[in-house]
Amino acid sequence: MSSSPLSYNTEEGRYTLQLHNGPHAGIAFAAKLSACPSPICPCTDVTFSCAPLAPVLASAFPPFTFVLDIEERCVKQHDESDLSPQAFSLASGLVAEMNGQDWKDLDRYFYTYKEKQTETVDPKTLDVHFPPETLIDPSMMVGYKDILPFAKSFAFTVGTAHWLVDELYCVNPQCTCRDVTFDFLRIDLPPEGNAHVAQQLTATYDSRRSTFKPQTAPWPDKPTLKTLTQSLRKAHPNLAAEIRKRRTTLRTLYRKAQRREHGDTPAPTGPATKTGPNEPCPCGSGKKHKKCCGRIA
Repeated sequence: MSSSPLSYNTEEGRYTLQLHNGPHAGIAFAAKLSACPSPICPCTDVTFSCAPLAPVLASAFPPFTFVLDIEERCVKQHDESDLSPQAFSLASGLVAEMNGQDWKDLDRYFYTYKEKQTETVDPKTLDVHFPPETLIDPSMMVGYKDILPFAKSFAFTVGTAHWLVDELYCVNPQCTCRDVTFDFLRIDLPPEGNAHVAQQLTATYDSRRSTFKPQTAPWPDKPTLKTLTQSLRKAHPNLAAEIRKRRTTLRTLYRKAQRREHGDTPAPTGPATKTGPNEPCPCGSGKKHKKCCGRIA
């Protein structure tokens, strides 16, 4: 038996939760995982919907749910009524038995899901907030992941070194430029501890011509801009199309934010309604509002 209390069966496409200690030791539960589908909700919650695999145990263990916060690595419980004693016991036992690799696997599930939601969402359905200074001065560059934090990173390698790109865009709807600022970041991934930026090179990407021009002086004994861009294009052959899509997405979101900021949107025809803390979250996650988007209200 695996030492991990949480496993994924690729053939059946499901997770199994089975603790090794405590009152639920040895009982296998089918666990359906879900996360908030909103690509702009900052919560890092993963919801577990559980039911025993053995039908004979269905009466003793009716289906239940609990939420783990993968950033805090804890059971999410706002008050005593949030979880039944049975659900809290199983959730607490899971947290106690999960090791570092288990949390990494859960992180991978969460961020892969949020990345997919970000890539497929219709930007016209989003209502994001830009930094106030960019609404005053639209010539300021805006980081894509500052607005859509769960967007995929353009990661690549040069030899054994790990690199990624941080892009900044011009969002001025009146501007005809196609320039994007690329910060090339070399990331050190120590066995223990947090990853950190070890080197940085900045360049301007002309999305019309698909060319790069350095903004910072070349460094000696380090990868050249040509080497970096070749490796980036090899890892992301659709880079040009993806950059154009991101630029269009940001400008769509920016125009919407401008209209909201300057009061150009039509006034509502009826009284505004407020979602109660125990009502389903309007984002469609299926969780209580207080456990999802309402936690940042």
